[in-house]
Amino acid sequence: MKLVSAPSRRKDSPRRSGGSLPLVIILSAAVILLLAVILVLVLRPADVTEPLPSEMPTEEIIEAEPTPSPSTHIEFAGIQIPIVSDVPVNDYGVENFALREDGAVEYTAGWAVQGIDISAFQEDVDWEAVAESGIEFVILRVAYRGYGTGRLLLDELFYEHVEGALAAGLDIGVYVFSQAINVKEAEQEAEFVLNAIEGYPIKYPVVFDWERVLEEDSRTRDLGTQAMSACARAFCRKIEEAGYTPTVYINMSEGYLGFDLTVITEYDIWLAEYDDHPDFYYDFTLWQYTCEGYVPGIEGYVDRNLCFKDFGIG
Repeated sequence: MKLVSAPSRRKDSPRRSGGSLPLVIILSAAVILLLAVILVLVLRPADVTEPLPSEMPTEEIIEAEPTPSPSTHIEFAGIQIPIVSDVPVNDYGVENFALREDGAVEYTAGWAVQGIDISAFQEDVDWEAVAESGIEFVILRVAYRGYGTGRLLLDELFYEHVEGALAAGLDIGVYVFSQAINVKEAEQEAEFVLNAIEGYPIKYPVVFDWERVLEEDSRTRDLGTQAMSACARAFCRKIEEAGYTPTVYINMSEGYLGFDLTVITEYDIWLAEYDDHPDFYYDFTLWQYTCEGYVPGIEGYVDRNLCFKDFGIG
């Protein structure tokens, strides 16, 4: 690229000391002054028309709702649930539970015995091996109702299980997997169970195991608190009238959000909470602490339990 230099000043060009030079300076100053005025006007902050927070009317100030006190509410699944004052509370103490090397949980602050619960899903049980392992009781499924059909059926292995467990010296209780949707069906389940266990020494509870099934064709999918609580109470009354100890099986969700515990507070609770210590706020007498336990004499997983109440057998 060819560079072209600017023409040099001629040596004879006049350098004038008067003429238009002062005028140029005056015009330049005027332009600068005008620009400064414009700049001030542009950058001038807008008038504040809204009241400051301290000037706002008090009725427009929205205060956050107070956080519920831990002494009046239980937090479960992100929900603050009011404590029911008329229901006994869990006072076992989380520090009083110890996890053994074999996966069993022990209660170290009082009387408690190890047990299991089984159904027809556990086949070919070696009951002698179960008893020798330290298991002292078993709760057997005696019957179940179909969640879609509503049919009430005997557990296919109930009599085989009850005979084997008793022969091995184990104490037994029973449960019905309920899908009752009204009091009439709950009472029918109680009568069915009583007929099935007649003549057997049932020392542990007869349990109403109502569990919500969420399949689209489930009869219990949308059953409300009032109905399910009434079913539990109706079942327990029938069992109690027959001379047995009734108990209601609950998990954490149904315990906090499902059953009205004030309706069934006179009956024992069998809690399902899978952990090495129970956090459930309310009281219970049996605790199903795992569904993945191992016990000699049973192939595969089995539910393991602790019982904290002496049902006249200890």
